[in-house]
Amino acid sequence: MLTPGVGSTVLLIRTALPGLGPRERAVAEAIVRDPRKVSGMGAAELGAYAGTSAATVTRACQSLGFDGFPHLRTLLVRDEGAAAQAGRTGKAYEHALHRLFAEAARELDSAPTTVDLSAFGRAVTLVGGARRIVLIGAGGSAATVLSIALRFMSTGISVEAPNEPALQLLTCRLLEPGDVVLAVSDSGENVSTLPCAEAAMGGGAKVIAVSSFPRSTLARLADEQLIIGASGRPWPESVLTSNLLQSFLLNALVAEVAKARQVGDKADAVYDDIVRVVTGNRRPGSPSADSSGVNL
Repeated sequence: MLTPGVGSTVLLIRTALPGLGPRERAVAEAIVRDPRKVSGMGAAELGAYAGTSAATVTRACQSLGFDGFPHLRTLLVRDEGAAAQAGRTGKAYEHALHRLFAEAARELDSAPTTVDLSAFGRAVTLVGGARRIVLIGAGGSAATVLSIALRFMSTGISVEAPNEPALQLLTCRLLEPGDVVLAVSDSGENVSTLPCAEAAMGGGAKVIAVSSFPRSTLARLADEQLIIGASGRPWPESVLTSNLLQSFLLNALVAEVAKARQVGDKADAVYDDIVRVVTGNRRPGSPSADSSGVNL
């Protein structure tokens, strides 16, 4: 039986939307659209609200991992109460900028609860022991991948992040057992990323999917899935938040892999080398740093 962390019930339902059938998805979308209203309904009322039946409501809740609609309704009431206590319910914002940041902050607060910590631990083990690490991402995920590649390399861990579709596919086709691919795709359905994951697995490499949806094609075919980021908000806003959440998750992965590989001292040396090349100074505060305090 699924019991999500406080404040994350609706977020977890959003992540499951792509894998539901039409009628069950209508129920889930109704819950996501107005969880407060749904928390005061019975199964028959929700069925009518979603244009379906009470039996479909029960099946939808069970497909989502809940014991039934009463269980889900209890969680919605719990989350609403927690939000009200925190003073985050019904607040009006004077500007869209404030609203966007407030919604992103709420998602950052609850997003870690969607990550399977056991899967995260297994991902750390896979990447930490990999002979060759390849990062793949396209579209909105491309910038996230490049940023994380830099983070890996700044800790002294060599990775590859080809940024052209044909080169990504060629790289993945040449992978072998002992190699690992981190495939990042918000939707899990990117037409460039999926063939790369399939090619890597065909050669015996392990694939770790980083996506917003556990029932996406990428998540289903991967050896491990790290799920975080689904917001259900309009596309321009949701992609930005999803990428931010995935970046946080991957930064945590980098930190744990660096710890497992015991590359802390090497990372410090790499950092100093980069600072010297880019600024002509040592790390700020060191004896040879000038008064400008220039940092990388």
